[in-house]
This record gives sequence, C-alpha cells and structure tokens, in this order.
Amino acid sequence: MSDSITDIFKSLYLDSNGFEKLKKIAIEEGLSKALRPLAWKIFLKVIKPQASEEWIETMNKQRKSYDDLRAMHWENKEKLEPKVAFVDPLAPPTEDPEIKFNKDILRRVEADVNRLFSDQEYFTDPQFREKITRMCYIFAKDHKDKNYQQGFHEIMAIIYHTFDTDITTTFIKERSEQISLEEPNKSILLEMFNTKYLEEDTYITFEYLMKDLGVLYEFRDLKRSVADNSSKIQEKCEAIFDNLNQYDSQYHSILLKHQVLSVFGIKWLKMMFAREFLLADSVIIWDAIFAYGSSLKLCDGFFLAMLHYIRNDIVEHDDYIYIMKRVTKFPPVENLHNLIKLAVNIAEGNYPIVPKPQQIQQPNITQKLTSFLHGKKDSSSPRPYSSVNSSGPIGTRASPATLEAVNSNETPSWIVESPWGETPSTKKANKEKKTNEESYQSQQQHQVISDVISKLNEQYKKEPIDKEAIKLIISELNQLIEN
Repeated sequence: MSDSITDIFKSLYLDSNGFEKLKKIAIEEGLSKALRPLAWKIFLKVIKPQASEEWIETMNKQRKSYDDLRAMHWENKEKLEPKVAFVDPLAPPTEDPEIKFNKDILRRVEADVNRLFSDQEYFTDPQFREKITRMCYIFAKDHKDKNYQQGFHEIMAIIYHTFDTDITTTFIKERSEQISLEEPNKSILLEMFNTKYLEEDTYITFEYLMKDLGVLYEFRDLKRSVADNSSKIQEKCEAIFDNLNQYDSQYHSILLKHQVLSVFGIKWLKMMFAREFLLADSVIIWDAIFAYGSSLKLCDGFFLAMLHYIRNDIVEHDDYIYIMKRVTKFPPVENLHNLIKLAVNIAEGNYPIVPKPQQIQQPNITQKLTSFLHGKKDSSSPRPYSSVNSSGPIGTRASPATLEAVNSNETPSWIVESPWGETPSTKKANKEKKTNEESYQSQQQHQVISDVISKLNEQYKKEPIDKEAIKLIISELNQLIEN
C-alpha cells in the first residue's frame, strides 16, 4: 500500500505533466486510488497542481484563517443568549437583530444536520454533527451574501466524509512511517493528510467550491420586481434546457409542456446531483466535475446526460406523474463512467443522436386522401340524403323508414332492382341517384384536394424535410382541380 501511494504521488503530483494525467483519471476512471483529497484541492484551486513546500505554507495560512473565524463566531456564541443586568418589566420585549440572526442560522443548521443521512452510522455521530453545524454556522456568518441555505450541510458533510475515509488518509493516520518518500516530499504528503486539520481542510475546500457553485445560491434582489427577478439558478436551468432544444426538440417540448424543469433542475444543480446517486457514486461524479474545471461547466453536460438517460421512457409515456417519478427518483445507472463520458461529450458540443420525432398525421386528411384515391365517398362526411328535409330521388319527402334505412347505410326498398327487369320508375330513380352521387363525389374530391393543398402549403412554410416533393405534389393537385 505504501508503495502504491508513493508511486501515485510521484506520478501525479510531483511530475511536471502530472496534472493532465490526474484530470484524465478523474474524468475517465475516478480518483478512488489517486489521493482524492489532494486532487480536489488542486482542481478547486486551493493549492497549485505540482507538489511543493508552498502547499504547506498555503494550507497553514488558510487553516489559521479558519481558526480565527471559529474563535470570532463560534466561541462567542454566548451572544446568542446575552446577559442583561436589568430588564424594565414595563418595556416591550426587544431582541438585538444580530442575536436574532445568529439564532435563526443555528436553528436552521441544527435542524438540517440532525436529519442528515440518518440511516448511516457515520453521519449520526454527535461529534461529526457538531463539526458540520459549526462549519455551516461560521460560513453563514462570514458570507452574509449567501448566509446558510439548505444543501450546504450535505455538501460539507460529503467533503468531510470523503477526506476522512480516503484510503490514503487512513493509511497515513495508522502507518505514516511506512511512506517511502524522500524529504521534503514525505513531510509535504503527511502534512496535507494530517487529520488534525480535517475540519479546517473541509471548510477551506467548501469555501473554494462555493466561489463557483455559490452563484446558484445567491439571494434575489428584493428591490426588483418579481417579473424581472429570475434567480441565477433559474437562469442556469433555462440555459441548459435551451441546449436540449438544439438537438432534441421533441423531448424539450414534452418537458416544457408538463412544466417540471423547476421541480428537479434546481435540486440537481445545487447539490451537484448528490441526492440522485449513492454517496460512493456521487463522489466519482464530483471527481469529473471538479477535474473538468471551467466553473463547474460539466454540471451542464451531466444534467443533460441524465435527462438523456431517461429520455425514451419519458417520451413514450408523456405523462406528468410518470415524469415526476422518473426525475425525482432517478433510476440506477449500470455504468456511471459511460454517463460521465456522455456528459463530457455534451459539454464539448457533441450532442447525442436522438430518434427523429414521428410526423404527426392528420387523420381527417389521411382518410380523405384514401377515399379519394380509391374512388369512395368520405365516410366522415355527411351523406347526401341524411337530412330530414331532403327529398327522395322521385321528388317526394322521404318516409321515416327510408330515412332510417339511409342513415343505417342500407339501400331503400324503392331503389332495389326488380327481379323482373328495370321499370320506368326505378330506371329514372337509378339515373338520378347516379347523377347525384357523381356530383357529390366530385365536390368532395375537389374539397379534399383543396384541403390537402392548404395543409401542404402550411407545412412548406415550416420547412419540411423534402421541399421539392411538397412542391411537386401541390403542382399536381392544382392540375387536378383545374381539370
């Protein structure tokens, strides 16, 4: 194990080309065996890529800064319960705004931390919970523009747990003497994994992460109108959603129709997808997001990759309740690295190929065209003799029995051919019937063609796939009408 740590440290952290190799491993494989706590600090620009004694100087300076904040804000929590020498019983109750602010932060943080991963023993440890509470409280006091918001405690807890349980941390904590590195590199490695500063290092890493992620947690400007005051996180979701429309308009339309974006999009981005995956998988996803850099740009790609993963199910069902189940309880992913690879491709503009949406046919036009081509009357159109006020073929008002027969698509008895030959009356009736049917069918055919021309012209304006074919059909149909 010591040889493995030594080799990794030399290859990825001492070598001048190690940073590029480290990024590649983080994105393609994950950092389970690559000194993850060090890598995260490098990716988030807490320290420079190549190991040097400057690392120790940088970390010591920032650790001291956290200790000062802790002394200023946490050790002075007695301000939450000020001791007043005299209280006028007739005076109305008052509370210092700063004290009220502090109490509110602490109350919200403690409520969230007490619910944090309550099914896992590691996260229910009282000392662990106190540390997470303290870090969240100090961050809120030192960054009043962000304050404390729900989700901070989870991100803080994941960073702390990752640093504490990393195999390098555990090995150095128990057998540091077995690390076979020359000085000063051995001292640098040991100091960077010094568990004495686990809380400080977690806070520092979180603070650097929030330089990019914190934009999504910014408060709205209360002075601006609601209409002009879309939050950064909403703008981010909409921008990503617009990208989806570039390569999958059908999917985009379905999600837009059901208005589900704000339901899951905000949670996905603010938590960097940690609530949608197991903790071990979330850390691997963060490896890639941090390594990709560019202000956590890979979050955009991963967002779209996740949507693509559940695309077919959502398009097939096109149902609000089903979509909500899918996006709020993301299905298990068999190969996480394939999903990350897809996210990288999307982030670089290489969008996935999606099935072309099926052309939605207009049933009435299709039926009319079919009837026209087969020389049949349109079954959806009114029958020529169905009106109560219409006259029969011999010029008299149709009887109820005849009307019933016509409406039921049966031939009235006075039209049936005589077994003894055609009588003058039936001959005249048949001739008039044939003339009426031909005239009616001709009118219907012209109407069908006119409808088709109108529809095709509309489709042509929307840039159909084959413009020339549409032009040809319109031309031929126009000729039919003229004839």
